[in-house]
Amino acid sequence: MTGFFTRSDKTMWSNIARHSRLRSERVALERHHEQARLVLRYPVLVYYRWREKSAFARLISSKPANARDAREKLVYLMALMTSNVAALHVSEVQCAVRTLHPFRSDLAEALVCSTSRRW
Repeated sequence: MTGFFTRSDKTMWSNIARHSRLRSERVALERHHEQARLVLRYPVLVYYRWREKSAFARLISSKPANARDAREKLVYLMALMTSNVAALHVSEVQCAVRTLHPFRSDLAEALVCSTSRRW
């Protein structure tokens, strides 16, 4: 039986969706700062940033269950790095690489196939 606080982060997609949703909520709060009272805005913003950081840490440290999960994680992290949305530290990149290491041949094959397509 699952309780109210039981997490079901069984797939990489759920971790990615959680981080993306929390980031969107934080950005929306920062954009609509004039609608919130200044006294309440700062603690709420700190809380949202903490939630986003914890979701990102969970995403970085989570181990993919299969090659598809590994590819989803790799593509999402590459998109974050190239869009300059999140500055990844070297330790975070190393941790992500360690979790993706068992699927390196599948990921290399997927990257080679995706870059060899002609437009």
